[in-house]
Amino acid sequence: MNPEDLFPSLPEDLAALSADELDELIGRYESGLARVATGEAFADMTPEEAPDRNARRDMLLGAKDSLLALRAARQEYETEDATFAEETAGILAEAGVELSEASGEGDAGAGDGEGDAGDEGEAAAQGDAGDADDAGDGEGAGDGEGEGEGAEGEAAVEGTVTAGAELRTYRTRPPAVARRNQPLTVGDGGPVLVASAGHDRIREGEALDREMLAKLTLETLRRFTTRQSGVSEKVVIASAFYGDQYGDERKLDSENLPANMRKIDAVRGPRALQAAGGWCAPSTIRYDVDALGTTARPVRDALTPFLATRGGIQFVPDLSISGTDVSGAITHLVEEEDEAGGESATKDCLTIECPTFTDVRADIIAMCLQAGNLMERAYPEVIAAWQDLASVQSARVAEVNLLDGIGTDVRTKNVTTAKLYGSLSSIVYAYARAAAGFRSRHRLDDTAVLRALAPAWLADHIVVDQVNRQFPLDLGRAAVAALIQKYTSVAVEWYLDGATGAGQIFDAQSDSTTLDDFPDTAVSYLFPEGGILFIDQGELNLGIVRDHILNETNDVRFFSEIFENVAVPAVEVLAITSTICPTGETGPTATALSC
Repeated sequence: MNPEDLFPSLPEDLAALSADELDELIGRYESGLARVATGEAFADMTPEEAPDRNARRDMLLGAKDSLLALRAARQEYETEDATFAEETAGILAEAGVELSEASGEGDAGAGDGEGDAGDEGEAAAQGDAGDADDAGDGEGAGDGEGEGEGAEGEAAVEGTVTAGAELRTYRTRPPAVARRNQPLTVGDGGPVLVASAGHDRIREGEALDREMLAKLTLETLRRFTTRQSGVSEKVVIASAFYGDQYGDERKLDSENLPANMRKIDAVRGPRALQAAGGWCAPSTIRYDVDALGTTARPVRDALTPFLATRGGIQFVPDLSISGTDVSGAITHLVEEEDEAGGESATKDCLTIECPTFTDVRADIIAMCLQAGNLMERAYPEVIAAWQDLASVQSARVAEVNLLDGIGTDVRTKNVTTAKLYGSLSSIVYAYARAAAGFRSRHRLDDTAVLRALAPAWLADHIVVDQVNRQFPLDLGRAAVAALIQKYTSVAVEWYLDGATGAGQIFDAQSDSTTLDDFPDTAVSYLFPEGGILFIDQGELNLGIVRDHILNETNDVRFFSEIFENVAVPAVEVLAITSTICPTGETGPTATALSC
Protein backbone atom coordinates (compact mmCIF):
# COMPACT_ATOMS: atom_id res chain seq x y z
CA MET A 1 0.00 0.00 0.00
CA ASN A 2 1.34 3.39 -0.98
CA PRO A 3 0.27 6.14 1.51
CA GLU A 4 0.11 8.59 -1.42
CA ASP A 5 -2.78 6.53 -2.82
CA LEU A 6 -4.76 7.19 0.34
CA PHE A 7 -3.65 10.69 1.28
CA PRO A 8 -1.90 12.66 -1.50
CA SER A 9 0.74 15.20 -0.49
CA LEU A 10 -0.61 18.73 -0.12
CA PRO A 11 1.11 21.93 -1.26
CA GLU A 12 2.12 24.37 1.44
CA ASP A 13 -0.19 27.00 -0.05
CA LEU A 14 -3.67 25.52 -0.36
CA ALA A 15 -4.93 28.84 -1.71
CA ALA A 16 -3.07 28.08 -4.95
CA LEU A 17 -5.39 25.13 -5.65
CA SER A 18 -8.51 25.57 -7.75
CA ALA A 19 -11.95 24.65 -6.44
CA ASP A 20 -11.96 21.50 -8.61
CA GLU A 21 -8.55 20.44 -7.28
CA LEU A 22 -9.71 20.97 -3.71
CA ASP A 23 -12.87 18.94 -4.33
CA GLU A 24 -10.81 16.09 -5.76
CA LEU A 25 -8.42 16.10 -2.79
CA ILE A 26 -11.29 16.28 -0.30
CA GLY A 27 -12.90 13.27 -1.95
CA ARG A 28 -9.66 11.28 -1.87
CA TYR A 29 -9.02 12.13 1.78
CA GLU A 30 -12.58 11.21 2.77
CA SER A 31 -12.24 7.91 0.93
CA GLY A 32 -8.81 7.28 2.46
CA LEU A 33 -10.06 7.95 5.99
CA ALA A 34 -12.91 5.50 5.48
CA ARG A 35 -10.61 2.82 4.05
CA VAL A 36 -8.14 3.15 6.94
CA ALA A 37 -10.90 3.15 9.57
CA THR A 38 -12.53 -0.02 8.18
CA GLY A 39 -9.22 -1.70 7.36
CA GLU A 40 -10.07 -1.96 3.65
CA ALA A 41 -6.81 -0.20 2.77
CA PHE A 42 -4.81 -3.10 4.24
CA ALA A 43 -6.89 -5.97 2.88
CA ASP A 44 -4.05 -7.21 0.64
CA MET A 45 -1.57 -7.30 3.54
CA THR A 46 -0.85 -10.12 5.96
CA PRO A 47 -1.69 -9.46 9.63
CA GLU A 48 2.02 -9.06 10.32
CA GLU A 49 2.45 -6.47 7.54
CA ALA A 50 -0.67 -4.43 8.24
CA PRO A 51 -0.27 -1.44 10.61
CA ASP A 52 -1.62 -1.95 14.11
CA ARG A 53 -4.40 0.11 15.63
CA ASN A 54 -2.03 2.72 17.05
CA ALA A 55 -0.50 3.32 13.63
CA ARG A 56 -3.94 3.43 12.00
CA ARG A 57 -5.14 5.96 14.57
CA ASP A 58 -2.08 8.15 13.91
CA MET A 59 -2.80 7.97 10.19
CA LEU A 60 -6.39 9.03 10.81
CA LEU A 61 -5.36 11.96 13.03
CA GLY A 62 -2.87 13.30 10.50
CA ALA A 63 -5.29 12.91 7.60
CA LYS A 64 -8.09 14.54 9.60
CA ASP A 65 -6.07 17.73 10.08
CA SER A 66 -5.26 17.85 6.37
CA LEU A 67 -8.90 17.26 5.44
CA LEU A 68 -10.07 20.09 7.71
CA ALA A 69 -7.50 22.40 6.11
CA LEU A 70 -8.74 21.38 2.66
CA ARG A 71 -12.34 22.06 3.62
CA ALA A 72 -11.40 25.43 5.07
CA ALA A 73 -9.65 26.33 1.82
CA ARG A 74 -12.69 25.13 -0.15
CA GLN A 75 -14.95 27.23 2.05
CA GLU A 76 -12.94 30.28 0.99
CA TYR A 77 -14.24 29.75 -2.53
CA GLU A 78 -17.81 29.51 -1.22
CA THR A 79 -17.31 32.73 0.72
CA GLU A 80 -15.83 34.45 -2.31
CA ASP A 81 -18.75 33.26 -4.45
CA ALA A 82 -21.26 34.64 -1.96
CA THR A 83 -19.41 37.94 -1.53
CA PHE A 84 -19.02 38.39 -5.26
CA ALA A 85 -22.72 37.67 -5.82
CA GLU A 86 -23.65 40.21 -3.14
CA GLU A 87 -21.35 42.91 -4.52
CA THR A 88 -22.37 42.46 -8.14
CA ALA A 89 -26.08 42.34 -7.22
CA GLY A 90 -25.71 45.59 -5.30
CA ILE A 91 -23.88 47.26 -8.18
CA LEU A 92 -26.53 46.14 -10.66
CA ALA A 93 -29.31 47.29 -8.33
CA GLU A 94 -27.78 50.76 -8.12
CA ALA A 95 -27.38 50.79 -11.89
CA GLY A 96 -31.02 49.78 -12.36
CA VAL A 97 -30.11 46.57 -14.21
CA GLU A 98 -32.10 43.40 -13.59
CA LEU A 99 -30.81 39.97 -14.49
CA SER A 100 -33.11 37.33 -15.89
CA GLU A 101 -33.21 34.00 -14.12
CA ALA A 102 -31.37 32.34 -17.01
CA SER A 103 -28.52 34.86 -16.98
CA GLY A 104 -28.16 34.55 -13.23
CA GLU A 105 -27.70 30.81 -13.51
CA GLY A 106 -25.09 31.30 -16.20
CA ASP A 107 -23.04 33.52 -13.90
CA ALA A 108 -23.01 30.92 -11.19
CA GLY A 109 -21.31 28.46 -13.46
CA ALA A 110 -18.82 30.88 -14.97
CA GLY A 111 -17.63 32.92 -12.02
CA ASP A 112 -13.97 33.76 -12.35
CA GLY A 113 -13.14 30.63 -14.27
CA GLU A 114 -12.55 28.56 -11.17
CA GLY A 115 -15.88 28.55 -9.37
CA ASP A 116 -18.35 25.69 -9.47
CA ALA A 117 -21.94 25.56 -10.55
CA GLY A 118 -24.61 26.09 -7.95
CA ASP A 119 -25.31 22.41 -7.41
CA GLU A 120 -21.61 21.70 -6.82
CA GLY A 121 -21.33 24.56 -4.36
CA GLU A 122 -24.37 23.22 -2.53
CA ALA A 123 -22.91 19.74 -2.37
CA ALA A 124 -19.61 21.05 -1.02
CA ALA A 125 -21.38 23.16 1.57
CA GLN A 126 -23.46 20.21 2.72
CA GLY A 127 -20.26 18.20 3.10
CA ASP A 128 -18.83 20.95 5.28
CA ALA A 129 -21.95 21.06 7.38
CA GLY A 130 -21.54 17.43 8.33
CA ASP A 131 -18.12 18.18 9.77
CA ALA A 132 -18.85 21.51 11.43
CA ASP A 133 -18.71 19.98 14.88
CA ASP A 134 -15.43 18.15 14.19
CA ALA A 135 -13.80 21.27 12.87
CA GLY A 136 -14.85 23.30 15.86
CA ASP A 137 -15.73 26.10 13.49
CA GLY A 138 -19.11 26.97 14.79
CA GLU A 139 -19.97 28.49 11.43
CA GLY A 140 -20.18 25.41 9.26
CA ALA A 141 -22.40 25.63 6.24
CA GLY A 142 -25.63 26.08 8.10
CA ASP A 143 -25.46 29.85 7.79
CA GLY A 144 -26.81 29.63 4.27
CA GLU A 145 -23.57 30.02 2.38
CA GLY A 146 -23.89 26.59 0.86
CA GLU A 147 -27.05 27.22 -1.18
CA GLY A 148 -25.09 28.20 -4.31
CA GLU A 149 -24.72 31.56 -5.96
CA GLY A 150 -28.22 31.66 -7.32
CA ALA A 151 -29.80 31.94 -3.86
CA GLU A 152 -27.17 34.35 -2.65
CA GLY A 153 -27.65 36.52 -5.70
CA GLU A 154 -31.43 36.71 -5.20
CA ALA A 155 -31.02 37.63 -1.54
CA ALA A 156 -28.45 40.30 -2.34
CA VAL A 157 -30.37 42.09 -5.09
CA GLU A 158 -32.05 44.27 -2.48
CA GLY A 159 -28.65 45.42 -1.10
CA THR A 160 -26.52 48.24 -2.39
CA VAL A 161 -22.81 49.00 -2.54
CA THR A 162 -22.39 52.42 -0.96
CA ALA A 163 -19.72 54.85 -2.06
CA GLY A 164 -16.46 54.33 -0.21
CA ALA A 165 -17.44 50.85 0.99
CA GLU A 166 -14.55 48.43 1.38
CA LEU A 167 -14.69 45.89 -1.43
CA ARG A 168 -13.13 42.48 -1.21
CA THR A 169 -9.95 41.77 -3.19
CA TYR A 170 -10.39 38.41 -4.90
CA ARG A 171 -7.63 35.94 -5.55
CA THR A 172 -6.03 36.19 -8.96
CA ARG A 173 -4.47 33.63 -11.22
CA PRO A 174 -0.65 33.50 -11.17
CA PRO A 175 0.98 35.46 -13.99
CA ALA A 176 1.64 33.64 -17.23
CA VAL A 177 5.28 34.79 -17.26
CA ALA A 178 8.09 33.56 -15.01
CA ARG A 179 6.78 30.02 -14.83
CA ARG A 180 8.37 28.22 -11.93
CA ASN A 181 10.19 24.94 -12.17
CA GLN A 182 8.40 21.68 -11.49
CA PRO A 183 9.90 18.96 -9.29
CA LEU A 184 11.84 16.29 -11.17
CA THR A 185 9.85 13.06 -11.03
CA VAL A 186 10.13 9.73 -12.79
CA GLY A 187 6.92 8.90 -14.63
CA ASP A 188 3.48 10.34 -13.79
CA GLY A 189 3.83 12.95 -16.53
CA GLY A 190 7.18 14.32 -15.36
CA PRO A 191 10.67 14.01 -16.88
CA VAL A 192 11.94 10.42 -17.14
CA LEU A 193 15.31 8.74 -17.29
CA VAL A 194 15.96 7.29 -20.76
CA ALA A 195 18.37 4.73 -22.12
CA SER A 196 21.38 5.73 -24.21
CA ALA A 197 22.46 3.95 -27.37
CA GLY A 198 24.02 0.50 -27.49
CA HIS A 199 21.62 -1.60 -25.41
CA ASP A 200 20.13 -4.88 -26.55
CA ARG A 201 17.15 -4.93 -24.23
CA ILE A 202 15.92 -1.38 -24.65
CA ARG A 203 15.86 1.17 -27.44
CA GLU A 204 17.71 4.46 -27.28
CA GLY A 205 15.50 7.09 -25.72
CA GLU A 206 13.12 4.62 -24.07
CA ALA A 207 12.00 5.54 -20.55
CA LEU A 208 13.71 3.91 -17.58
CA ASP A 209 12.23 3.24 -14.18
CA ARG A 210 14.25 2.31 -11.11
CA GLU A 211 13.97 -1.42 -11.78
CA MET A 212 15.04 -1.17 -15.40
CA LEU A 213 17.90 1.10 -14.40
CA ALA A 214 19.24 -1.61 -12.09
CA LYS A 215 18.86 -4.23 -14.82
CA LEU A 216 20.90 -2.21 -17.31
CA THR A 217 23.61 -1.66 -14.68
CA LEU A 218 24.04 -5.41 -14.15
CA GLU A 219 24.18 -6.01 -17.90
CA THR A 220 27.05 -3.55 -18.34
CA LEU A 221 29.03 -5.10 -15.48
CA ARG A 222 29.01 -8.48 -17.23
CA ARG A 223 30.36 -7.01 -20.47
CA PHE A 224 33.53 -5.58 -18.96
CA THR A 225 36.91 -7.27 -19.30
CA THR A 226 40.18 -6.49 -17.52
CA ARG A 227 41.41 -2.97 -18.19
CA GLN A 228 45.02 -2.10 -18.98
CA SER A 229 47.04 -0.31 -16.33
CA GLY A 230 46.28 3.39 -16.23
CA VAL A 231 43.08 3.04 -18.28
CA SER A 232 39.87 4.11 -16.64
CA GLU A 233 36.52 4.26 -18.39
CA LYS A 234 33.19 5.84 -17.48
CA VAL A 235 30.29 4.28 -19.34
CA VAL A 236 26.56 4.54 -19.31
CA ILE A 237 24.66 2.24 -16.98
CA ALA A 238 23.32 -1.10 -18.18
CA SER A 239 21.91 -4.37 -16.88
CA ALA A 240 22.22 -8.11 -17.43
CA PHE A 241 18.91 -9.66 -16.44
CA TYR A 242 19.46 -13.36 -16.16
CA GLY A 243 16.49 -14.20 -13.99
CA ASP A 244 14.65 -15.83 -16.92
CA GLN A 245 17.23 -18.67 -16.88
CA TYR A 246 15.67 -20.01 -13.71
CA GLY A 247 12.29 -21.60 -13.23
CA ASP A 248 9.82 -20.47 -10.60
CA GLU A 249 11.09 -23.17 -8.24
CA ARG A 250 14.48 -21.41 -8.17
CA LYS A 251 13.17 -17.85 -7.80
CA LEU A 252 13.17 -16.35 -4.31
CA ASP A 253 10.79 -13.58 -3.32
CA SER A 254 12.32 -11.09 -0.89
CA GLU A 255 8.82 -10.33 0.43
CA ASN A 256 7.84 -13.93 1.19
CA LEU A 257 10.30 -15.69 3.49
CA PRO A 258 8.13 -18.80 4.24
CA ALA A 259 7.74 -19.54 0.52
CA ASN A 260 11.48 -19.10 0.06
CA MET A 261 12.23 -21.63 2.81
CA ARG A 262 9.86 -24.18 1.26
CA LYS A 263 11.68 -23.87 -2.07
CA ILE A 264 15.05 -24.31 -0.38
CA ASP A 265 13.83 -27.30 1.63
CA ALA A 266 12.58 -28.98 -1.56
CA VAL A 267 16.14 -28.96 -2.90
CA ARG A 268 18.01 -29.80 0.30
CA GLY A 269 15.57 -32.47 1.56
CA PRO A 270 13.61 -32.60 4.81
CA ARG A 271 15.30 -31.25 7.93
CA ALA A 272 14.94 -32.99 11.28
CA LEU A 273 13.94 -30.48 13.93
CA GLN A 274 13.87 -31.51 17.57
CA ALA A 275 11.79 -29.62 20.12
CA ALA A 276 13.88 -27.87 22.76
CA GLY A 277 13.73 -24.89 25.08
CA GLY A 278 13.51 -21.34 23.74
CA TRP A 279 12.16 -20.34 20.35
CA CYS A 280 13.98 -23.15 18.54
CA ALA A 281 13.84 -21.31 15.24
CA PRO A 282 16.09 -18.86 13.41
CA SER A 283 15.12 -15.21 13.49
CA THR A 284 13.24 -13.81 10.53
CA ILE A 285 15.61 -12.13 8.12
CA ARG A 286 14.69 -8.66 6.96
CA TYR A 287 16.57 -7.95 3.75
CA ASP A 288 15.03 -4.56 3.10
CA VAL A 289 17.20 -1.57 4.02
CA ASP A 290 15.50 1.81 4.28
CA ALA A 291 17.27 5.10 3.62
CA LEU A 292 15.56 7.92 5.53
CA GLY A 293 15.27 11.24 3.75
CA THR A 294 13.76 12.93 0.71
CA THR A 295 15.29 14.03 -2.54
CA ALA A 296 12.82 16.93 -2.88
CA ARG A 297 14.32 20.16 -4.23
CA PRO A 298 12.06 23.01 -2.95
CA VAL A 299 14.60 25.78 -3.68
CA ARG A 300 15.10 24.62 -7.27
CA ASP A 301 11.35 24.22 -7.73
CA ALA A 302 10.63 27.75 -6.44
CA LEU A 303 12.92 29.35 -9.03
CA THR A 304 12.30 30.10 -12.69
CA PRO A 305 14.10 27.48 -14.82
CA PHE A 306 16.13 28.04 -17.95
CA LEU A 307 17.92 25.44 -20.02
CA ALA A 308 21.59 26.30 -20.58
CA THR A 309 22.47 23.97 -23.44
CA ARG A 310 26.05 25.27 -23.64
CA GLY A 311 26.76 24.99 -19.94
CA GLY A 312 25.98 28.55 -18.86
CA ILE A 313 24.03 31.74 -19.45
CA GLN A 314 24.84 35.39 -20.06
CA PHE A 315 22.29 38.01 -19.08
CA VAL A 316 21.85 41.69 -18.32
CA PRO A 317 20.65 42.28 -14.73
CA ASP A 318 17.31 44.01 -14.23
CA LEU A 319 17.15 47.78 -13.89
CA SER A 320 15.21 49.90 -11.39
CA ILE A 321 14.88 53.61 -10.70
CA SER A 322 16.11 52.78 -7.20
CA GLY A 323 19.52 51.66 -8.43
CA THR A 324 19.87 53.37 -11.82
CA ASP A 325 19.78 57.16 -12.13
CA VAL A 326 17.62 58.12 -15.12
CA SER A 327 16.65 61.55 -13.80
CA GLY A 328 18.72 63.12 -16.61
CA ALA A 329 16.20 61.81 -19.13
CA ILE A 330 13.32 63.79 -17.65
CA THR A 331 12.65 67.51 -18.16
CA HIS A 332 9.96 69.46 -16.36
CA LEU A 333 8.99 72.76 -18.03
CA VAL A 334 6.35 75.23 -16.98
CA GLU A 335 4.46 77.30 -19.57
CA GLU A 336 6.54 80.45 -19.04
CA GLU A 337 9.81 78.58 -19.69
CA ASP A 338 8.45 77.03 -22.85
CA GLU A 339 7.28 80.42 -24.14
CA ALA A 340 10.62 82.07 -23.35
CA GLY A 341 12.45 79.52 -25.47
CA GLY A 342 16.22 79.38 -25.63
CA GLU A 343 18.14 77.70 -22.83
CA SER A 344 15.16 77.87 -20.49
CA ALA A 345 13.18 75.61 -22.84
CA THR A 346 15.96 73.09 -23.53
CA LYS A 347 14.97 69.48 -22.90
CA ASP A 348 17.53 67.15 -21.30
CA CYS A 349 18.42 63.82 -22.89
CA LEU A 350 20.23 60.85 -21.34
CA THR A 351 22.56 58.65 -23.38
CA ILE A 352 22.08 54.90 -22.86
CA GLU A 353 25.37 53.13 -22.12
CA CYS A 354 26.26 49.62 -23.24
CA PRO A 355 25.24 47.20 -20.47
CA THR A 356 27.59 44.85 -18.66
CA PHE A 357 26.71 41.19 -19.11
CA THR A 358 26.77 38.72 -16.23
CA ASP A 359 28.03 35.21 -17.00
CA VAL A 360 26.92 32.22 -14.91
CA ARG A 361 28.23 28.72 -15.61
CA ALA A 362 26.61 25.50 -14.46
CA ASP A 363 28.25 23.75 -11.51
CA ILE A 364 28.72 19.99 -11.36
CA ILE A 365 27.11 18.03 -8.53
CA ALA A 366 28.62 14.55 -8.73
CA MET A 367 27.94 11.42 -6.68
CA CYS A 368 30.07 8.28 -6.63
CA LEU A 369 29.68 5.00 -4.69
CA GLN A 370 31.92 1.94 -4.73
CA ALA A 371 30.93 -1.61 -3.81
CA GLY A 372 32.11 -5.14 -4.33
CA ASN A 373 30.71 -7.07 -7.28
CA LEU A 374 29.54 -9.90 -5.03
CA MET A 375 27.69 -7.54 -2.70
CA GLU A 376 26.08 -5.83 -5.68
CA ARG A 377 24.80 -9.18 -6.94
CA ALA A 378 23.95 -10.89 -3.66
CA TYR A 379 22.52 -7.99 -1.65
CA PRO A 380 21.08 -5.43 -4.09
CA GLU A 381 18.81 -4.04 -1.35
CA VAL A 382 21.72 -2.53 0.56
CA ILE A 383 23.21 -1.11 -2.66
CA ALA A 384 19.87 0.50 -3.48
CA ALA A 385 19.61 1.94 0.04
CA TRP A 386 23.07 3.50 -0.21
CA GLN A 387 22.20 4.93 -3.61
CA ASP A 388 19.01 6.41 -2.17
CA LEU A 389 20.92 7.86 0.79
CA ALA A 390 23.56 9.37 -1.49
CA SER A 391 20.78 10.89 -3.59
CA VAL A 392 19.37 12.55 -0.47
CA GLN A 393 22.81 13.99 0.34
CA SER A 394 23.24 15.08 -3.28
CA ALA A 395 19.92 16.95 -3.06
CA ARG A 396 21.13 18.70 0.10
CA VAL A 397 24.45 19.71 -1.47
CA ALA A 398 22.67 20.99 -4.58
CA GLU A 399 20.13 22.99 -2.56
CA VAL A 400 22.83 24.50 -0.34
CA ASN A 401 24.73 25.47 -3.49
CA LEU A 402 21.68 27.33 -4.79
CA LEU A 403 21.12 29.12 -1.48
CA ASP A 404 24.83 30.04 -1.31
CA GLY A 405 24.60 31.43 -4.83
CA ILE A 406 21.60 33.56 -3.87
CA GLY A 407 23.12 34.77 -0.61
CA THR A 408 26.49 35.76 -2.07
CA ASP A 409 25.23 37.43 -5.26
CA VAL A 410 26.14 41.11 -5.60
CA ARG A 411 22.47 42.05 -5.84
CA THR A 412 21.58 40.34 -2.55
CA LYS A 413 21.39 42.65 0.47
CA ASN A 414 21.77 41.11 3.92
CA VAL A 415 19.44 42.69 6.48
CA THR A 416 18.32 41.82 10.00
CA THR A 417 15.13 42.24 12.02
CA ALA A 418 14.80 42.11 15.79
CA LYS A 419 12.30 40.02 17.73
CA LEU A 420 8.85 41.59 17.95
CA TYR A 421 6.54 39.76 20.37
CA GLY A 422 6.08 36.12 19.26
CA SER A 423 7.43 34.56 16.07
CA LEU A 424 4.28 35.09 13.98
CA SER A 425 4.27 38.80 14.76
CA SER A 426 8.02 39.00 14.13
CA ILE A 427 7.87 37.28 10.73
CA VAL A 428 4.74 39.09 9.53
CA TYR A 429 6.23 42.43 10.57
CA ALA A 430 9.54 41.60 8.83
CA TYR A 431 7.90 40.43 5.59
CA ALA A 432 5.43 43.33 5.52
CA ARG A 433 8.24 45.86 5.99
CA ALA A 434 10.42 44.17 3.37
CA ALA A 435 7.60 43.92 0.83
CA ALA A 436 6.42 47.49 1.36
CA GLY A 437 9.96 48.82 0.97
CA PHE A 438 10.55 46.70 -2.12
CA ARG A 439 7.38 47.93 -3.81
CA SER A 440 8.01 51.53 -2.83
CA ARG A 441 11.62 52.01 -3.95
CA HIS A 442 11.16 50.06 -7.18
CA ARG A 443 7.69 51.51 -7.84
CA LEU A 444 5.84 48.20 -8.17
CA ASP A 445 2.06 47.93 -8.23
CA ASP A 446 -0.02 45.62 -6.06
CA THR A 447 -0.14 42.89 -8.71
CA ALA A 448 3.65 42.36 -8.61
CA VAL A 449 4.28 38.96 -7.02
CA LEU A 450 6.91 38.86 -4.29
CA ARG A 451 8.19 35.49 -3.14
CA ALA A 452 10.04 34.38 -0.02
CA LEU A 453 12.15 31.30 0.62
CA ALA A 454 12.08 30.40 4.34
CA PRO A 455 13.27 27.40 6.41
CA ALA A 456 10.67 24.64 6.69
CA TRP A 457 10.98 24.49 10.48
CA LEU A 458 9.69 28.08 10.68
CA ALA A 459 6.17 26.74 10.05
CA ASP A 460 6.47 24.55 13.16
CA HIS A 461 7.92 27.49 15.08
CA ILE A 462 4.91 29.66 14.25
CA VAL A 463 2.47 26.87 15.21
CA VAL A 464 4.17 26.61 18.63
CA ASP A 465 3.97 30.39 18.94
CA GLN A 466 0.22 30.23 18.33
CA VAL A 467 -0.24 27.44 20.87
CA ASN A 468 1.51 29.62 23.45
CA ARG A 469 -0.81 32.59 22.89
CA GLN A 470 -3.57 33.44 25.32
CA PHE A 471 -6.04 33.40 22.44
CA PRO A 472 -4.40 31.15 19.83
CA LEU A 473 -5.44 31.05 16.21
CA ASP A 474 -6.75 27.73 14.90
CA LEU A 475 -3.63 27.25 12.81
CA GLY A 476 -2.02 24.08 11.51
CA ARG A 477 1.38 23.75 9.91
CA ALA A 478 -0.01 23.47 6.38
CA ALA A 479 -1.88 26.77 6.74
CA VAL A 480 1.05 28.92 7.92
CA ALA A 481 2.20 29.97 4.44
CA ALA A 482 -1.35 30.91 3.45
CA LEU A 483 -1.73 33.01 6.62
CA ILE A 484 1.53 34.87 5.99
CA GLN A 485 0.52 35.52 2.37
CA LYS A 486 -2.87 36.78 3.53
CA TYR A 487 -1.25 39.31 5.87
CA THR A 488 1.71 40.39 3.71
CA SER A 489 0.94 39.39 0.08
CA VAL A 490 4.26 37.51 0.07
CA ALA A 491 4.13 33.93 -1.26
CA VAL A 492 6.26 31.69 0.98
CA GLU A 493 8.07 28.52 -0.10
CA TRP A 494 9.81 26.33 2.50
CA TYR A 495 13.37 25.13 1.95
CA LEU A 496 14.73 22.02 3.70
CA ASP A 497 18.39 22.92 4.07
CA GLY A 498 20.21 26.24 4.53
CA ALA A 499 23.08 28.31 3.19
CA THR A 500 26.58 27.50 4.40
CA GLY A 501 27.06 28.78 7.94
CA ALA A 502 23.49 30.11 8.21
CA GLY A 503 22.58 27.70 11.01
CA GLN A 504 19.24 26.69 9.49
CA ILE A 505 19.74 22.91 9.83
CA PHE A 506 19.24 21.28 13.24
CA ASP A 507 22.35 19.75 14.76
CA ALA A 508 22.56 16.01 15.45
CA GLN A 509 20.59 15.12 18.57
CA SER A 510 22.92 14.01 21.36
CA ASP A 511 22.05 11.22 23.75
CA SER A 512 21.07 11.96 27.38
CA THR A 513 20.89 15.70 26.76
CA THR A 514 18.20 18.33 26.42
CA LEU A 515 16.11 18.07 23.27
CA ASP A 516 17.50 20.30 20.53
CA ASP A 517 15.64 23.62 20.32
CA PHE A 518 14.72 25.72 17.32
CA PRO A 519 17.40 28.02 15.89
CA ASP A 520 17.28 31.56 17.28
CA THR A 521 17.15 33.16 13.83
CA ALA A 522 15.34 32.40 10.59
CA VAL A 523 16.95 33.33 7.26
CA SER A 524 14.51 34.22 4.48
CA TYR A 525 15.14 35.35 0.92
CA LEU A 526 12.65 37.81 -0.58
CA PHE A 527 12.65 38.48 -4.33
CA PRO A 528 10.28 39.34 -7.18
CA GLU A 529 8.71 36.45 -9.07
CA GLY A 530 11.10 35.41 -11.84
CA GLY A 531 13.95 37.41 -10.29
CA ILE A 532 16.07 34.32 -9.55
CA LEU A 533 16.75 31.80 -12.29
CA PHE A 534 17.57 28.12 -12.01
CA ILE A 535 20.22 27.37 -14.64
CA ASP A 536 19.96 23.77 -15.76
CA GLN A 537 21.99 22.09 -18.46
CA GLY A 538 19.13 19.62 -18.74
CA GLU A 539 21.30 16.56 -18.28
CA LEU A 540 21.51 13.81 -15.69
CA ASN A 541 24.30 11.31 -16.25
CA LEU A 542 24.14 7.90 -14.59
CA GLY A 543 26.72 5.21 -15.09
CA ILE A 544 29.52 3.03 -13.78
CA VAL A 545 33.31 3.32 -13.65
CA ARG A 546 35.62 0.38 -14.34
CA ASP A 547 39.41 0.24 -14.51
CA HIS A 548 42.19 -2.26 -13.87
CA ILE A 549 42.41 -1.40 -10.16
CA LEU A 550 38.68 -1.94 -9.63
CA ASN A 551 38.85 -5.18 -11.61
CA GLU A 552 41.75 -6.43 -9.47
CA THR A 553 39.74 -5.77 -6.31
CA ASN A 554 36.50 -7.03 -7.90
CA ASP A 555 34.76 -3.71 -7.24
CA VAL A 556 32.48 -1.41 -9.18
CA ARG A 557 31.74 2.31 -8.91
CA PHE A 558 28.39 3.94 -9.57
CA PHE A 559 28.23 7.63 -10.43
CA SER A 560 25.72 10.34 -11.24
CA GLU A 561 26.21 13.94 -12.35
CA ILE A 562 23.93 16.93 -12.69
CA PHE A 563 24.86 20.36 -14.03
CA GLU A 564 23.10 23.38 -12.55
CA ASN A 565 23.50 26.77 -10.90
CA VAL A 566 21.56 29.87 -9.91
CA ALA A 567 21.51 33.29 -11.57
CA VAL A 568 20.09 36.50 -10.07
CA PRO A 569 18.88 39.02 -12.67
CA ALA A 570 16.66 40.74 -10.08
CA VAL A 571 17.71 44.26 -9.26
CA GLU A 572 17.51 43.35 -5.58
CA VAL A 573 17.15 40.30 -3.32
CA LEU A 574 16.76 40.66 0.44
CA ALA A 575 18.38 38.04 2.67
CA ILE A 576 16.46 38.65 5.92
CA THR A 577 17.81 37.26 9.19
CA SER A 578 14.99 37.48 11.74
CA THR A 579 15.47 36.94 15.46
CA ILE A 580 12.44 34.97 16.68
CA CYS A 581 11.10 33.20 19.76
CA PRO A 582 7.80 31.29 20.03
CA THR A 583 6.69 33.12 23.20
CA GLY A 584 3.13 33.64 22.04
CA GLU A 585 3.45 37.31 22.97
CA THR A 586 1.20 39.88 21.35
CA GLY A 587 1.06 43.64 21.70
CA PRO A 588 -1.13 44.94 24.53
CA THR A 589 -4.32 46.65 23.48
CA ALA A 590 -4.04 50.37 22.73
CA THR A 591 -0.25 50.19 22.93
CA ALA A 592 1.72 51.32 19.89
CA LEU A 593 4.92 49.71 18.66
CA SER A 594 8.10 51.22 19.99
CA CYS A 595 9.86 52.80 17.01
